[in-house]
Amino acid sequence: MKTHATILCKQFTPQGIISVPPSKSIAQRALILASFSETPSQVEHIGSSADVNACIDVLTNLGATIRHIDPTSKPRSQNDTDNHNAKDPYRSVTIKPIELQKFSTPLTIQAQESATLARMLSCIVPGLFTKLNIARESCSAVITGTGTLLKRPMNKTAMFLETLGLDVSLREHKWLPMKLQGNFRPGSHHINELDSSQPVSGGIIGLSLLDSDSKIYIREQPSIPYSLLTAHLANLFGAQITYDIQNAMWHIKGVQSLHGITYRVESDWSAASLWLAAAALHGSITIKNINLASHQPDRQILELLDSYGADITITSANSNESAQSSLRNSNNCTLSLTANNRRAFTFDCRDTPDLFPSACLLAAGCTETSTIHGLKNITGKESNRVETLITILKKLGASCSLSDSTLKIKGISHFKNAELVLPPDHRMCMFALLAACNLAADASLHLTIANGGSFEEVIAKSYPDFLNHYMLVGGLLS
Repeated sequence: MKTHATILCKQFTPQGIISVPPSKSIAQRALILASFSETPSQVEHIGSSADVNACIDVLTNLGATIRHIDPTSKPRSQNDTDNHNAKDPYRSVTIKPIELQKFSTPLTIQAQESATLARMLSCIVPGLFTKLNIARESCSAVITGTGTLLKRPMNKTAMFLETLGLDVSLREHKWLPMKLQGNFRPGSHHINELDSSQPVSGGIIGLSLLDSDSKIYIREQPSIPYSLLTAHLANLFGAQITYDIQNAMWHIKGVQSLHGITYRVESDWSAASLWLAAAALHGSITIKNINLASHQPDRQILELLDSYGADITITSANSNESAQSSLRNSNNCTLSLTANNRRAFTFDCRDTPDLFPSACLLAAGCTETSTIHGLKNITGKESNRVETLITILKKLGASCSLSDSTLKIKGISHFKNAELVLPPDHRMCMFALLAACNLAADASLHLTIANGGSFEEVIAKSYPDFLNHYMLVGGLLS
């Protein structure tokens, strides 16, 4: 397969129909829960992103048996119109859980470049140690990774684990590898501040494996909806987790055992958001098989696009139901968006950090000033996305002003010529490619990746088919 180390982008009008990949956040959580259950599961439509493949590798190494189901081995339903699914060799898997009687320590978990895996599993494994009555002095694990993950801060995750009773050490007190010693004990735990929801997502699963109930109070937790998504999935597997939003308190019942289920992973709103933002600037995009009743926080992009002035049409894929009925009932809708007005907006990314690139793209194409809040925890992703996007936006011709965790952007009607050296960050690469839709007619973008990697390899972290879809809707690459 041809790969691109550099790309020259020309102006284009996005026009077409696509199906975005499955949500890697949901797929990873479902695979983890299935592997720590006590009966087999089937998880469908997991996709083939690098992060999902890393999850399969880790869980297999821990002792789960994960087998791919050949999508050609059974008839596809009449409603299964997602071409991405038909090609995807990882469309469905069966999971035989980790054989706990064969489980042994010490553990080494290689999370590759997935922060979700590193943070969640570091906070699940101590619960498993307790469930198996492993002597505390024998409860040890090392969590490590590769590439950009080794540059992502883990000190707040370490503090979370220490509050729950573990001894933790990090390289230079901040970076992986992380060494854990100890296990969880049920009870009440108080946390002051976190920089990610992922430790909480792992912790509420890990504490569910105990034989007594626990509570976690977190004074300041970002991205609470992602932990609520985890709780929703965990409860499907037999956990009993609730969140008291008024008192910022997680209640985790010690159910000890989870049970397997059959579950289908829905399409990814994070991936959909960038396509929709691009089309809101210039063009028209239709996205199939999207769940309007999703628990994914990034569904909030619809509210932003509506306030921006885009024309949005929603239909059920199954019938001629109204949009209102689809919102209540359907997980299989078609969403069409066409550019119309470009209005300035105010948006808070605290609970939806992956919408920050989409919000920036919209703001950059509006000649009035937009305000984006809640950027405190966006600097520790695969790159410092706040710094990266400010650099990109200024080169495109927008004006930016950053104060504390608030960014003000005054955009321009059409972007200028620019040469951009991008970090090896999947969302930054997709942002830059889609920015080409708003270029001036005679302008172009010259894109390279800082470490010399290929765009295909970097974007495969979440969206292996992105460049194919880009060209399908009219994107011009050379």
